[in-house]
Amino acid sequence: MPRHSLITHQSVTKCVECGKSFDTAFAGVGKPRSICGVACRKQRRNRQQLTWRKRCDCPQHVHGSVTGYGTYGCRCERCREANTIYTREKRAKQRAAGDD
Repeated sequence: MPRHSLITHQSVTKCVECGKSFDTAFAGVGKPRSICGVACRKQRRNRQQLTWRKRCDCPQHVHGSVTGYGTYGCRCERCREANTIYTREKRAKQRAAGDD
């Protein structure tokens, strides 16, 4: 029998994504898990990213611009498209300047 066991608390927890019960071994460091596995973790991350993209907190006068994307962190379709166009143009100018 080991002298020092890292597991100090063990219980059955319910996954916040799918609702399945799973065993949780908690060593008392950090937060105990609330998601049962990799599939639920990916599903939760995807859901959070979709929620973030739909949320638009930037002022209307900068909406759909590089400023909306960079300064305000807006990830709606219009702001992402503006940033994509800006980045492509910037890279094209850099390539053209480097070829001379």
